[in-house]
Amino acid sequence: VRPFIYSDGRFSDLGEFDGTARKSAVGISNVGVIIGDNGRSDLGGFIAGPDGTVTNLGMVGERPASPFAIADNGLVLITTTDIGSNVQLHRLEQGRISAYGRPSTSDLAVWPKAMNNSGQVVGYSRAGFGQPQAVLFTDAEPINLNARIPAGSFGRLTNANGINDSGAI
Repeated sequence: VRPFIYSDGRFSDLGEFDGTARKSAVGISNVGVIIGDNGRSDLGGFIAGPDGTVTNLGMVGERPASPFAIADNGLVLITTTDIGSNVQLHRLEQGRISAYGRPSTSDLAVWPKAMNNSGQVVGYSRAGFGQPQAVLFTDAEPINLNARIPAGSFGRLTNANGINDSGAI
């Protein structure tokens, strides 16, 4: 399996690194930056610029840095998975990987579904909530979206699948 980019009527192969074909492209920004998975746990994911430069993300601690989404301003949402299969969120900005939100919230078990160009992330979480809950994750604490709906209006939100640049979920 090899990822390609199709643009202006032609395909371009994203190539190899250390003799290993990149396994999959998972996102592309409107400025042509591609993020993807190398298929090797020691390399993490990759970022391919429109000029053809490729950067491997490497590790966050002892876990491969896997890119999940990219915003047009270059912000990359990165996930890592712990031994218990819980996903932690990180951000790559200006070449630096850091915890997404406050350090205490980067350890929450969050399963992202989408990110907008402002860096807001939606998905679901069990951490601190018991049952799966739809969450909005920003630079602060995750917001349980069930706390934002009027009591008794309808059932419980278990997942949020998309968010646009206006913040509509």
